[in-house]
Amino acid sequence: APAAADGSSHVCLLCRRKFASADQLQKHEQFSELHRQKVEEANRQEIKQIKNKMLTEAKALERKEEHLQRKAEFMERAREEADALEQQREAMEMAAKASRLGGGVSATMVDNKGTDLMRRMG
Repeated sequence: APAAADGSSHVCLLCRRKFASADQLQKHEQFSELHRQKVEEANRQEIKQIKNKMLTEAKALERKEEHLQRKAEFMERAREEADALEQQREAMEMAAKASRLGGGVSATMVDNKGTDLMRRMG
C-alpha cells in the first residue's frame, strides 16, 4: 500500500517516517521490512475489525429474528384467544335470544367444551 504524503514533505504515515524526497519514500515503500510489517499488521487489524463487525451484525440479526418469532407466537395466541372469546360471545347471544323467545334454552344447551363435559357427566 502506498504511503500517504502530506504537501511538500515526503512522509510514510504508516511507519511515521519522513523522507527527503519522493524517490526515497518510494524506495521505503518497496524495500523496507518495517513498512512491509506495518502494512501486514494494518491489514490484519482491518480484517479483524471487519470480522468483529460481521459477528456483531450477525448477533443483531439473530436477536431481531428471535424477537420477530416471539412476536409471531404472541400474535397467534392473541388470535386464538380472540376466536375463543368470539365463540363464547356468540353462544351467549344464542342462549339469550332463545331465552327471550321463550324457548327455555338453558346455558347447558349451548354447545361448547364446558357444557359438553357437563352433559357427559350427567
